[in-house]
Amino acid sequence: MSPEGIEATVLSGTEVMLMWNPIHPENHNGIIHHYLINITELNTGKQFVQTSPTTMILLNFFHPSYNYTFTIAAVTVGAGPYSDFVRFKTLEEAPQLILVVE
Repeated sequence: MSPEGIEATVLSGTEVMLMWNPIHPENHNGIIHHYLINITELNTGKQFVQTSPTTMILLNFFHPSYNYTFTIAAVTVGAGPYSDFVRFKTLEEAPQLILVVE
């Protein structure tokens, strides 16, 4: 069974919190060692793989105003089935204030 209840909380232009519900013990094939998170940057097609020992992960390597999808699988002996894709868009970065002192 794949993870369910997946949410992406966009915190900034570069930071996103991913969370999902734990898989009920009777629905997985042994002890879950970690989760695999496959992320695709839709603007460029680049793909990234992250792991998490828990059902949440805070990531801060994203680009502002980019679109992404991700999918998650639990890993016991091997990776189980992947979840449905979840899509999110990062926020725009606020312009930086530059103070010039003369």
